[in-house]
Amino acid sequence: MKPLAKAFNALGYKPVPGAEKYQFIKTGVGNRETGSIKIDILTGPKKSFDGSRVKTDDRRAQPRPRVGIHAHPLDEALTLNEGLRKVVIDGNLSTGETWQGEVFLPHPYTFLMMKIFAFRDRLEDKDREFGRYHAIDMYSIVATITEDEWEGAKELSKRYAEDDYIKEAGSLVSTYFSSFTSLGIIRLRESPYYTPEFRIEEFISALQEIFPHK
Repeated sequence: MKPLAKAFNALGYKPVPGAEKYQFIKTGVGNRETGSIKIDILTGPKKSFDGSRVKTDDRRAQPRPRVGIHAHPLDEALTLNEGLRKVVIDGNLSTGETWQGEVFLPHPYTFLMMKIFAFRDRLEDKDREFGRYHAIDMYSIVATITEDEWEGAKELSKRYAEDDYIKEAGSLVSTYFSSFTSLGIIRLRESPYYTPEFRIEEFISALQEIFPHK
């Protein structure tokens, strides 16, 4: 993570107060919040670091030796290493040199797990728009999922069906995303990005299929 810490500093990212080691923001033109870019350093469950040199608690997964930044562990992201999608990135560095590298994107099912729990954490937080942006992110994930990814999501749902976090996700979907009057759907429709063309019924059905309530 040391190169990442150096990159944040070189590119002008500043720590977010209260989360200085794992959230960073770069403001827009004129130092305005509009157009800003925020980066959260997140990782998987704390238990995935058992037996390693990484020190973990509910807020941090801290490498040893320390490098000035750490990740925030998400126990609900238990499928983080499942169905990763490799993306090749290439281009020119600021030095003019050509460069190519690989990044691995989590499966949409993993993203949905993260967003479901994030919505739960923010639905009463007026400073975080009452979770509206998490609800719109959930819709975007479902709306753009490919057929192969959908089949993979159903397989992951079955494979981890007895995990407590998967069960809780099913309960949260049932509570907040099961009808037009559910709070999650209300928050989604309150979003400035919502349009009447959104296919809400299909969104609800899709969530309930891969996050069934037991």
